[in-house]
Amino acid sequence: MKQIALLAASLSVCAGAAVADPLHVVVTFPVLGDFVQRVGGDGVTVTSLVGAGADAHVYEPTPADAGVLARADLIVVNGLGFEGFIDRLIAASGSAAPVVVASEGVTLQEAGGHDDHDHHDHGDDAPDPHAFQSIDNALIYIDNITQALCGLDAENCDTYQARQGEAHAEFAALNVELHAALTKAGAQDHVLLVPHNAFAYFGAAYGLTFEAPQGLSTESEPSAADLAALLRALRDEGAAAAFPVSGASDRLVARLAAELSIPLGAPLYAENFSAADGHAADFIAMQRHNVGAIIAALQGE
Repeated sequence: MKQIALLAASLSVCAGAAVADPLHVVVTFPVLGDFVQRVGGDGVTVTSLVGAGADAHVYEPTPADAGVLARADLIVVNGLGFEGFIDRLIAASGSAAPVVVASEGVTLQEAGGHDDHDHHDHGDDAPDPHAFQSIDNALIYIDNITQALCGLDAENCDTYQARQGEAHAEFAALNVELHAALTKAGAQDHVLLVPHNAFAYFGAAYGLTFEAPQGLSTESEPSAADLAALLRALRDEGAAAAFPVSGASDRLVARLAAELSIPLGAPLYAENFSAADGHAADFIAMQRHNVGAIIAALQGE
């Protein structure tokens, strides 16, 4: 009996030793963290440099961020010029972790709008870097993340790929749901006003046009001439509603909405989430919230 007990204890120790530590994945902002967690499950721990509710466009990295990157097993970035700080920060950290550009392979969409002022970390003709706002593109992000996790952890690749399949099914169903809601509400083919150009992909996916007084970044500031030109264009196009964006100033968009006498809807979410107990705590909730807010404003609710 004593030998059996010792054998059992030995097997228990061996089994415990075989359980690998989760991969430490560092992402630049919460949307990417959501995608990594969906695929990685309990095989990953995720740290986002930019927290929920913060503005990635004006984020200033700290020395502690360099330490976080130095300990990473994998770094996931959006790319497309979205994170102006990340290359310098990775270099400063000395991290040897592979870097995945999650947007690799998406079809680029130029930002809408009539602004002609400079953009922070984007050229005037730069594509909108918020490619994840299209669900089809979000699935490309999921695929790139899955491939990276499989490359680091081949033993659990089947598990990652199973979660990848689940994400594809869930996101495809969400896409159908959102299309149906917007169609039922007659919300397509409207012109909407937001503070900065973060919704070109979302608009193209759902038949909406987004205009903005700022460029691709919340740091850019329009001139008086820019605002006058935008007001003329919005009147000509028949802008239907305006929306603040979480984490960005609503000063300009509220002023323009008042000038145009159009409703100012609930804040939309572009690249961050609400608090965990809020109405946009993950990617799916964010998409549902944005569509719901648009429909509510157009219906005068």
